[in-house]
Amino acid sequence: RRPPRSTLFPYTTLFQSFLALRRWRASNRNRTAWWRWLGVTSAGVLLLAAALRVVVVEDDTAVAASAGAAEPNVFLLVDRSPDMAVRDVGDRTRMEVARTDLATVIDRYPQARFAVIEFASAPELAWPLSADSWSLRPVLNSLAPYGFGPDAVTAANAGAASTVLRYQLISAAQQHPRAANLVFYFGAGARESRLPARDFEPPAGSVDGGAVLGYGTTDGGPIPGTDIDRSPVDAAALRAVANQLGVPYVARSDTARQGRRRSV
Repeated sequence: RRPPRSTLFPYTTLFQSFLALRRWRASNRNRTAWWRWLGVTSAGVLLLAAALRVVVVEDDTAVAASAGAAEPNVFLLVDRSPDMAVRDVGDRTRMEVARTDLATVIDRYPQARFAVIEFASAPELAWPLSADSWSLRPVLNSLAPYGFGPDAVTAANAGAASTVLRYQLISAAQQHPRAANLVFYFGAGARESRLPARDFEPPAGSVDGGAVLGYGTTDGGPIPGTDIDRSPVDAAALRAVANQLGVPYVARSDTARQGRRRSV
């Protein structure tokens, strides 16, 4: 098969530059001609480097997926408050079980676009909406609760991600009007918080599915790095979030303790 002209052009430029150098040396021309030759040759080298750049083939697993217009937008809201470090789900922490569930969601929607909003007392858009789930996996696998500062527990807010989620849903509707929006919330409910939880107020009709997944038991456990020796899950707060988003609430403590990965 004939190579494309864009690939042949750099080689042609270098060959012409070589011929020009030989003519210049044979004619003993001045230094201006030398600089002209050097400039042309440099341009040819750059074009050659661009033509020979490494290209990722189509079947490489590292290729970022390109989601279709109708593929869903999946918003992952992850609680990183100290409550998620409690080890009361069998022999695992709440965050460890949440990481397993995050991987399950990605597996279930392999062609979707994903966004990640992390929160404790305040939200952060940790991963803008993208179909690059291959690069997202190691990011989610490394998620851990934030550091245990003096106010990290009492200032946590179960609804901290509400405003960021609202604007992300508005943006997604504008960019991908044919796509459904799924919202998955992973959290413990911030039982020890001294602040009222913010309400989620998504635009009407903007959430098409998802779930609120609650981590922890009613008995609870100690929060590492604090003097709190018993922090139970706040199921009431999590059910309120589920009602505001219009999605079901799923308690993850029992299924996780038995070592089963429940479908979400």
